[in-house]
Amino acid sequence: MRYLLDTHTFLWAVSFPENLSKTARELFENPEFQLFFSVVSSWEISIKVGIGKLSIPQDLDRFLLHNIRKHKLQILEISLDDTLELGRLPQFHKDPFDRILISQSRNREIPIITKDAQIERYDVEIIW
Repeated sequence: MRYLLDTHTFLWAVSFPENLSKTARELFENPEFQLFFSVVSSWEISIKVGIGKLSIPQDLDRFLLHNIRKHKLQILEISLDDTLELGRLPQFHKDPFDRILISQSRNREIPIITKDAQIERYDVEIIW
C-alpha cells in the first residue's frame, strides 16, 4: 500500500513520534508500506525554517536527506497534472502547500496521512 505524508506528519514522525496517532505511527514504522515524501513538503519546510517559523535540530539539507534515507521514503515530484488539478479544487483550504498535496493525492489515488481536518473536506482518502 502507498501513502503520502503530510508535512506535519513527516516532521512528527522523525522528531516527535508521540504526536502521531497509533495508526499513523504503525504505518510510518512498517517497511511493507511505500511512503511518499513530496517535494512540496521540502519546499514548505525550507520556507518555514528560513523565516524562523520552524526549528530543526541540524542544517536543513542534512535533516531532510538523513530522514528521507533512514525511513526509505520515496520522493514525489510535482507534475503538470498536479498543478492543473489545483484549478479543479474547491477553496476549502487556503494553504498552497496542502492544496498541492491534495492534488498529488487525487492524481495518484494515494491516501494522505494527516491530522489536518481541512483536508478531510476534499475527495481524498485520509489516514490518521
